[in-house]
Amino acid sequence: MDSESGLKIISQVQEHLEQANREIRSVVYQLSPPVVDDFDIDLALGFLIEESNKIHHADFKYINNLDEAVHLSRINKITLYRAVSELINNILKHSGSLEAKIELTKIKNKIRVRVEDNGSGFDTNSIHKSNYGGFGLYSLSERLSNVGGEIIVNSEIGKGTKVVISIPANMEYLKKNPLKKDQ
Repeated sequence: MDSESGLKIISQVQEHLEQANREIRSVVYQLSPPVVDDFDIDLALGFLIEESNKIHHADFKYINNLDEAVHLSRINKITLYRAVSELINNILKHSGSLEAKIELTKIKNKIRVRVEDNGSGFDTNSIHKSNYGGFGLYSLSERLSNVGGEIIVNSEIGKGTKVVISIPANMEYLKKNPLKKDQ
């Protein structure tokens, strides 16, 4: 191998390492974005939706019905943020639509997020209810359940999908139901 070929291989390896580094940073950012630590959940979700609109040229409408700041535990805040992020990604990947409404509300001691798109939808009767039609929604259901939250999925072919997620706004659930060490 001549020195020119060696330099070309080294350059390619360096490009691959730089790409891997960018992807790792992106994953770390997605798992724990600074906006979740720096702001209340309503502002963090607003930022997520605004960024999604910019990046994907989408028209996700954000309706924030909170009258005052809601202080969630860090785990609930991250779980809710990731859940909404996953639902946005599902719309972008599966619905065939770039439009949706995302509504944030506090009802008693729960934070509720309704995500509704006008995309292709799917037949909820053709899937087993325990897995919500795919690993992503099943995994989301499990993560929400671990912090006392829940998910409800309604969809119909050609009429879009509506997902409602809720999560406790306080720590009472976690005090009564501590997470296992391996979770």
